[in-house]
Amino acid sequence: HILLRMVEDLTFSKNSDFPHFEKLHKQVSTNLSMSPDDSSGFYGHLLHNIIRTAQDYYLNDPVGKSKKEWQAKDSNIRDSLMASNLKFIKDKNPGKKIVCWGASAHFANKLAGFDNEELKKFTPMGGYIKKWIGEEEVYNIAFTSLSWDSTTTISDGIEYKLSQRTSSYGYLDLKSISDSSFYSSALALDENPVYGRWSNAFDGMFFT
Repeated sequence: HILLRMVEDLTFSKNSDFPHFEKLHKQVSTNLSMSPDDSSGFYGHLLHNIIRTAQDYYLNDPVGKSKKEWQAKDSNIRDSLMASNLKFIKDKNPGKKIVCWGASAHFANKLAGFDNEELKKFTPMGGYIKKWIGEEEVYNIAFTSLSWDSTTTISDGIEYKLSQRTSSYGYLDLKSISDSSFYSSALALDENPVYGRWSNAFDGMFFT
């Protein structure tokens, strides 16, 4: 019942006994560690994800927060676990190239230098991956467009500038341009573009 609520509602019921859940989790983890059936480490990794997610849902309840209350940092646990899952897959497939697709904000590297206090407290999955696998071994691309209403009125926004070109799409190699500091909505956390050095967060930016 508890796991079903976590999967379907993304919550840990306040009516459930969390300390008892932690105790059961510890017992299962201990028994599994002594079993030869988890030679790949998959079930141990899964159990780790379950307890960390349960702790986050119980103590932080990110889904229960209103749009005004929710902050990017409320995704920190989720992002750390997504990074751990990707590393687990990478470690099981040495020498293989892996292509991942998801929201740009989750694949960002470093956001501390952005002119946004909320972002400075957010640690995206991409930052962990770059650190664990290597800066030169990971190439992350942000996707953006002119669909955000606010960007269309900001001439300093990179989306607006790219939209003035003849092509309907474009690509910026952020590591090769002289100045990667500009306004952009690529993180898509809300409708407001943010200013920062985008080469710290991404290697490239695709506009469409």
